Amino acid sequence: MFTLGAGSAARAFTEELISNIPLPIDAKMIAVARGVQVAGILLCVMDNRDLTKCECFIDLALVETKERVDQILVAAMSDWAGLARFRPEAIRTVSYRN
Repeated sequence: MFTLGAGSAARAFTEELISNIPLPIDAKMIAVARGVQVAGILLCVMDNRDLTKCECFIDLALVETKERVDQILVAAMSDWAGLARFRPEAIRTVSYRN
């Protein structure tokens, strides 16, 4: 079976990544998967697509959000004072003036 288009381009990109990452196979698989995901997000950005409709971005955001929520819950269960390090991004960038 011969395929053209995005499928073959994506396959070629993935094969190139695999052949150029000097890591053990398990770490290489993770690095290649993340690389393909980031490339997909970049393609969405370059095409001016809404990132909330970009499957690569949605997947990354869900995974990262889940990990962040897990960290916050673990901190809450072990040390309530430790929750201060999980300030929302908007609060981190605000400067306070006297």
